[in-house]
Amino acid sequence: KDDKPHKVPLNAHSDAVLARRHAVAHGDFVFRSQNWDTYRSAWENALSRAKLADVTFHTLRHTFGSWLAQAGRTPKEIMEALGHTSLAMTNRYMHLAPSHVRDAVAVLDNVLGVHTAARDLDSRTIAERALSARGAKRGAV
Repeated sequence: KDDKPHKVPLNAHSDAVLARRHAVAHGDFVFRSQNWDTYRSAWENALSRAKLADVTFHTLRHTFGSWLAQAGRTPKEIMEALGHTSLAMTNRYMHLAPSHVRDAVAVLDNVLGVHTAARDLDSRTIAERALSARGAKRGAV
């Protein structure tokens, strides 16, 4: 956006794909043309063949950030990978990392005297055990 260069390292798979592409390329470029319209046409054709609507290049960027969040990467790592200048922009992706919230809430697992791994049970079973534990405590008084 601000015309500052931003470099993102490639993962091994992406690097291998580009290396294979470069092996068959002509000249110093991985892709033959430096003309944006060539790529836009190829992009639009690929979207059409895949029957995808409302997908842009920015969709790929958002997917990249989303996948990093889902993989449990820290907000700082995601911020740097996306080139954000503040965590406020990166926080858009953090709702996709529910394990952090789940881990924070897990500290309450034993508050009701129910000693179980909550994530291994459905909510009905957890509620039944909590009510059962409360009833057992009342009967002991």
